[in-house]
Amino acid sequence: QWSAQQEYYEFLEEANKGYKKERWYVTDLTRCERGLIYQRKAIEPTNLTPAYVRGMGQMGKWIEEKTVSIWESKGIVKEKQMRLTWPEIDTSGKLDVIVQRTSQHNPILYEIKSMQDYAFLRNRQGQEQFRVLPGYKHQLNFYLGNKQLREQYPFIEGRFWFVNRNKTQIKE
Repeated sequence: QWSAQQEYYEFLEEANKGYKKERWYVTDLTRCERGLIYQRKAIEPTNLTPAYVRGMGQMGKWIEEKTVSIWESKGIVKEKQMRLTWPEIDTSGKLDVIVQRTSQHNPILYEIKSMQDYAFLRNRQGQEQFRVLPGYKHQLNFYLGNKQLREQYPFIEGRFWFVNRNKTQIKE
């Protein structure tokens, strides 16, 4: 019997085949070191990431795209998916979005992170505090410290935009 879920998982499996990592990415800071080395050397890993896990990553991309499209409709997006490089350490990354309400406001680099309900609620500490994972902080600091970005946006600020996938709740 045909299954839409099976079709989706097969698509994710096919999209992951034959991938060779040409350089390091900022987001590699939080990934499995063994898997990264396998990818860098184009060696097939012994334990493949299950399709449903890759599907969660795809859901995060969709949430990010929708969030950015809303901000684009408001006319406040200055950059999206801007590739930044650090040739001296063979690393690159793509920031999610830079928004600026008016010319009187500093531009803000937002890293959009989506998570499931349990993680969203578990990360809350008190009413206003939200625990940011170390890898997320490293990623944002990499971007904010990039020479190219600083030259273009000298007064840029960095923030996280957390989205609860289950309830579509948002926390800045």
